[in-house]
Amino acid sequence: MIQILLKRYFLWYMLSGFILGLVILLVYFMNMYHKSVTTAVIKMNQVVANTSSMRQSIDDMDSVIKMVINLLPKNYSEKSHKELLLYTLDDIKTLFKGGEITITGFEEKAGELVLAINIKTPVTNYKNFVKDLEYLQNLRFPSFHMKSMLIEKVTDKQKDELLTCKIEGILKIPAGKLKGSI
Repeated sequence: MIQILLKRYFLWYMLSGFILGLVILLVYFMNMYHKSVTTAVIKMNQVVANTSSMRQSIDDMDSVIKMVINLLPKNYSEKSHKELLLYTLDDIKTLFKGGEITITGFEEKAGELVLAINIKTPVTNYKNFVKDLEYLQNLRFPSFHMKSMLIEKVTDKQKDELLTCKIEGILKIPAGKLKGSI
């Protein structure tokens, strides 16, 4: 009888031990699943947070691209860079009426197309002269880089004394077309 009772209790102990082992195993797997889900939620929150910063970065890049495109001349895609330099040179000639403008040939240096310009012009109206210099300094595409400027008094037999300005500079533009421009 004791043997039967021991066998019965032993079976219950074995069954309860098996159930306890199964419960412990399930708790372990549930804990692992919980950690995995928590990690996934944290990473998803990071993705969501990064999405807004990426959207901001994309918007910033779009605004910079629009700003660069606005700096380009309207006829940029239709003209070569040499033509753009020559059109700018025509604008400078119109600006400094009565002046002498000499140029050298086109040169390509460090990925830029360069045109050296020497301007010699009388200064008859100081205010207009300053506006003309401001125009030169504000050129962005192609850009103008002033190497030197000399203002001197010149005695002219017909006009007594007069101011003359000599400007040495270069017009620069990238040698190749900008990628992705309109």
